[in-house]
Amino acid sequence: MKAIQTTIITVSLTIFSLIRVSGQDIVITETPDTLKNALPEVNLTPMSEIDIPVSIGLKPVYYWANRFVDTMYTSPNYPAGWVEDGCSVRYQYQFKRGAFNFKATNNVLVAMYSGYYGVRGSTRICSPLGNSPWTPACSCGFGTEKARRIDAGFAAGFRLNPNYTLGVNVRLTEPSAIDKCSICFFGKDITTTVAAQLKAEMKVSIDDMQKQLQTFSLKPYLQTIWDTLQAPYAMPGFGYMGMQPQAIRISQAVLRNDSMFFSIGLSARPELRSDAAFAKKPLPQITDFSRRGGFSLYLAQTLPYDSLNAVANEQADGKEFTAGKGLFKKTVRIDSLKLLGGGEKIFIRVYLSKAIKGMVYLEGKLFWDTEK
Repeated sequence: MKAIQTTIITVSLTIFSLIRVSGQDIVITETPDTLKNALPEVNLTPMSEIDIPVSIGLKPVYYWANRFVDTMYTSPNYPAGWVEDGCSVRYQYQFKRGAFNFKATNNVLVAMYSGYYGVRGSTRICSPLGNSPWTPACSCGFGTEKARRIDAGFAAGFRLNPNYTLGVNVRLTEPSAIDKCSICFFGKDITTTVAAQLKAEMKVSIDDMQKQLQTFSLKPYLQTIWDTLQAPYAMPGFGYMGMQPQAIRISQAVLRNDSMFFSIGLSARPELRSDAAFAKKPLPQITDFSRRGGFSLYLAQTLPYDSLNAVANEQADGKEFTAGKGLFKKTVRIDSLKLLGGGEKIFIRVYLSKAIKGMVYLEGKLFWDTEK
């Protein structure tokens, strides 16, 4: 039998498989089979949570509301038509709304405005025997008389529904007549009648505005964010980072000054892995919001052996080391290496040349160096 001389090399891992020397294989133990009982990849990290404060300026909403709600209201068929109040009184009016003055208080958006109206009318005597002709019309707020002022407004509360639509509840305030019209109609105060008519017409406009606001949905905007978060992010040399969002939550809005404040909360399972085949989820319904206090982030790292092999070979390829002294001094060269997985352990197949030609299998257990 051919004599074999070996040199003992001390390493931090354990040599345990086979060495090819002088054309012969010396089997030490069984080589690892990393494909047996392969464990499924499961992200077992805790859920990552982050709350992001958001503020939205309301001035564009104010501008939109001022443009959406009518500024001019008139009696039916004005100026030719008349509104008859019973048999003895008829009138017509014109009302011009001033700009809304918005103020957010106690989580309610209050809009107040001043409007100015003019009214003209006439009277007649009604009896079972017949009615007299209408008297010549007299007026308030037309011609040389200043327009009569009425203050009114509305209050709006907002909420966000689970399907990302906006819930709006608008309540009209009672009109307050600052200047009354009682110079016509034999002293009859027509102000209350006109105010009631204006409130009814304003309600139609406000209801339309409310319906319009309720068609607004945050879903298209959050869908874009959700899809962006699900897109894998390439990290050269390591693989792909996937945020993998799981749930989204939005707090109810708080109104203050000219801004709306709320928080968007995200639950995710971020992961670093070798491929970009992350499973995508549809945008879920909004979950109940509870503030998490700051954020907590956990990252599952599924490090691919292909990537690790590339990094390891960049550092190890062509490296040479010597062992022994004098005539027994030998130089060994690392041609390449390959990493293999085996449960909690890692196996390294090292291809050697020069003094030792063949393969060496090493076994080790990975640990995380918190300092480096």
